[in-house]
Amino acid sequence: MRNKHYLHISFIIVLLLSALFYQHLSEAAISLEESKEEIDTLFEDKIETEENIYLFILKKIFEEKDSSFDLMDMKHWNYFDQALLYFEQLRYDDAIDISKRIIIDYPNSFSAHYLLANLFVSIGNFDEGLKECEKSITLNPGFLPAICLKPIIYAYKGDYITATQESKNIITKFPNSYEAHLISGMVYLLKNSYEEASKQFQVSLELDPQSYSAYLGIARCYFLQGKKDEAIAKIKEVIKLEPNYREAHYLLVYYYNSNNQKEEAIRECDTLLTMYPEDIRTLLIVSSVYAANKDYNKAVSYAEKIISMNYHYYDAYIYLADLCSYNKDYEKAVYYANEAIAADPKKIRAYIVLGEICENRGMFEDAIAYYKKAVEAKPDDPEPYWNLGWVYLEEKYMPDEAISMYKKSIEKDSNYKSAYNYLGRAYRAKGMYDMAINAHKKAIEIDPRYVMAYVSLGNTYLENGMPDEAINVINKALELDPESADAYNNLGLIYDKQNKEEETITAYKKAIELDPEYARAYLNLAVVYFKQKKYAESIYANEKGISINPYFA
Repeated sequence: MRNKHYLHISFIIVLLLSALFYQHLSEAAISLEESKEEIDTLFEDKIETEENIYLFILKKIFEEKDSSFDLMDMKHWNYFDQALLYFEQLRYDDAIDISKRIIIDYPNSFSAHYLLANLFVSIGNFDEGLKECEKSITLNPGFLPAICLKPIIYAYKGDYITATQESKNIITKFPNSYEAHLISGMVYLLKNSYEEASKQFQVSLELDPQSYSAYLGIARCYFLQGKKDEAIAKIKEVIKLEPNYREAHYLLVYYYNSNNQKEEAIRECDTLLTMYPEDIRTLLIVSSVYAANKDYNKAVSYAEKIISMNYHYYDAYIYLADLCSYNKDYEKAVYYANEAIAADPKKIRAYIVLGEICENRGMFEDAIAYYKKAVEAKPDDPEPYWNLGWVYLEEKYMPDEAISMYKKSIEKDSNYKSAYNYLGRAYRAKGMYDMAINAHKKAIEIDPRYVMAYVSLGNTYLENGMPDEAINVINKALELDPESADAYNNLGLIYDKQNKEEETITAYKKAIELDPEYARAYLNLAVVYFKQKKYAESIYANEKGISINPYFA
C-alpha cells in the first residue's frame, strides 16, 4: 500500500517561477519521506503557479496593443484578452485553442506566438514552446519578452549551457535592463547556483528597486540554502513595499508552512481569502495548506469550490481525486477521476490516479492495467513507466521488471530523479550494489537537495556492509531536512547493525516523534525491544505499527 508517488497537479507548472520557486526491511512499503515530498510538491507547486512575470507582460502587451506594432484587429485582440483570462484561470487548453485561432488569421503576430510559447511552457511542452518563442523573435527581433523567455525554456529542458549563454547574450545586449539580470538569476537558480543567482537578482534590484520578482528570487535562494528565516524576512520586505502583491503572500504561505509555522500559514491563508475570495490560485493554495497539514476535509472543500465556479475542469477533478485518495476516500476519488476522464478522455493522468487507487486497495493487477492504458495513450510520458516500476518492485517483488520500467522512464526523461532513485532500489533488491549506488548518486547529481535519494543511498551502503558511508549520507539527509523521519528510521537501522541498542531506540523514537503515523518505525522499535526481552513494549510497538498499516500484519 502506498500514497501517491507524488500528488500530481497538472495545474501546476505555470511558467516562470516554477523555475524560481519550479526496502523491504529498511524502507517501508510506504515511504514517509516520499509521501512527505509528495505533499511538499503538491503544496509548493500551488504556490508556484503565480508570480508569473510573463503573464504580467502579456497583460501589458494587451494594454499597449495600439502602440505595439502588432497589426491584429480588435476582434483578435479580444481573443488575445480571452486567452489571457483562461491563462490566469489555469485553463491552458482553452487558451492554447484561442491562441492557435489567432495565429491562423494572423500568422505574423509576434504577440500571439509569444502568448502560445508561454502556454506551451506552462503545460511542460518545452519543445513547442521554444519553437513559438523563436517564431516571435523572428517576427520581431527586438521583442525583449520573447528574447528573455528563450533561456528560461532551455533551462527547463535541462540545457543549462545554452540557457546560460543565451542569458549572458541578453545582458551584453541590454546591460541596463533589470529584466535581463532577472532572467540570468532565474537560469542560475535552476542550475542550483544560488550565489550567482543572488548576485544577478541584486543587480536587477539596483537597476529597478521595484523589481519585486528579484526580491522573490533572493528569497528563493535563501530558502533553497536552508535559510528559511531569511527567506521569510525577505518576503515580508516585499509585502511591506507592496501590501497587495499577491505572489508574495502566496510564497509567504509556503515558507511559513515549510518552516512548521502552521498557525502563521493558516493566518496568511485567511488574509488571501479576504483579499481574493474567488481567485482560483488562492483557493488552490489554501487547499494545499490544509492538505499539507492533513486536514483533507477542508482541503477538499476549497478545491470543490473551484468546481462550483463553473469548471468542467480536468485538472481540478484530478486534484480532488488525488486528495480523496490520500484521505482514503476511494469511492469519492474514483468519482472525480472518472469526471476527469469525461472532461478530457485523451489525457492520461486520470488513468494513473485510478491505478494508484487500485494499489492503495491492494488491487495490483488492476493497477497495472490502468498504468498500461496510460502508456498506450501516451507512450512518451515517463510517469506511467515509473508507476509500473513501483508496482513491480514494491508490491509484486519483480525487480527485473521494475528495472526495465525505470529505465524506460529515464529514457523518456533523462532528468527524472525519482526514476534513478528507484532504479537504485531495484538494483539493490537484486544485490547489485555498485549499480544501485551509481543510480542513487545520479539522482543526487540531478537534485543535490533530494533527501530521499540520500536516504536510499544510505540503505544501499548499509546492506553492502558500508556503515560509515551510510551514516555520512544519512547525516547529509538530516542536514538538508532535520525533520526527515525516514532518515532517523534508517539511522536506527545503522545503529542496530552496530549493536548500539540505546542509540537505535532513540533514533526510532525520534522518527515516531516526527511522524506518529510511521508504522515501519514502530515495527523496527518492536524488534529492538524483543531483543532486549522487553516483551510488553515490543508487543505494544508491534500492534501500534500494524494498527497504523495493516499491510505489515
